[in-house]
Amino acid sequence: MSPASRGDEKPGSEPAAEISPGLVKAARIAESNARSRPTHYCWRYVKRALLAAKVVDSYPDGVSAKYAGSVLTRDFGFVKLDEVKKPEDAPVGAVLVYGGAGHGHIEFRTEKGYVSDFKTANHSKRPLTGVYVKLEEPEPVDEPALAWNDALGALETEWESLRERWDGRIPGCFPRFQSHRHGSAL
Repeated sequence: MSPASRGDEKPGSEPAAEISPGLVKAARIAESNARSRPTHYCWRYVKRALLAAKVVDSYPDGVSAKYAGSVLTRDFGFVKLDEVKKPEDAPVGAVLVYGGAGHGHIEFRTEKGYVSDFKTANHSKRPLTGVYVKLEEPEPVDEPALAWNDALGALETEWESLRERWDGRIPGCFPRFQSHRHGSAL
């Protein structure tokens, strides 16, 4: 899992959140598809980038960008970063949702600014309603498998010890032990 970069940290400081690398990829996809001026289809462009980056497994519902936060959290496992109150403090790849008149606005935070249907160095002037990320899920730990590997390792060590002790007295008495854990003979 790689930490998210806000792009404005001081050397040695920790980033605001560890987010899915897929979100950074989605922001880059959005940058490559962005227009030079707004098309008024920001939520459509963000949806397409999320789907193309495989951050979501189906096309998100909804027309209004200002309701995107609830769709992303309810249907796709995103979390709202309550501690982030300003767009410039959002980690790179985060999805920023804005309210206000009409359908609101939505955009990704990028290394150089913001992107949705168009690229800009400045965030939206609408009121920020939330910053959303999908956290990278750690690999599950299989406790029984770990215990089995430990027990198998102890048995392999004991077998090798017995083989070394007795093989000198009666050559060929003990066969070579095939390790299932390492896939090689001991």
